[in-house]
Amino acid sequence: MVCGCVAVGCCTVLSAMTVRELAGLKAHVEAEHGRTGATYVDVAREAFGAPGAGLVYVLSLVCSLGVTSAYLVFISTTLHSLVPATSEGWLVLVTAVVVLPVTWLQDFALLSRLAEYGTYAVILGYSVTLSYAAGVAGHHRGPHPVAPLAQPAPSPTPKS
Repeated sequence: MVCGCVAVGCCTVLSAMTVRELAGLKAHVEAEHGRTGATYVDVAREAFGAPGAGLVYVLSLVCSLGVTSAYLVFISTTLHSLVPATSEGWLVLVTAVVVLPVTWLQDFALLSRLAEYGTYAVILGYSVTLSYAAGVAGHHRGPHPVAPLAQPAPSPTPKS
């Protein structure tokens, strides 16, 4: 547990340093070129030239496709748990058809309220989970796990 906390702490510090460095480089590129709204590709072009900018552009595309695919699978899996009679593959297609028009929006102000409600839902979910865990842990006695997620299947007894 201590090693996990140390690892999370180290990742947090490294992430903070990286974000601060990127923000500084972005501000430098914007000031040098007299414009605002520099992207990762602009910063990479300034630091590494055209090949670096191309690589960052490709990596950004791959990352975006991966995140989008993961969200589609996550949403369809969640929907499948609500409607088990429907196949997950079908739900991925339906989810993609529903989400695709969002990419055509010119003004994302419509989505800001939805994102805000999504954040509240996540906080509520965490709160319920933590309160459940605290309640179970407060009543726990004995050598078994506090809230086991899966119970092993009972072994069959041989018939004589």
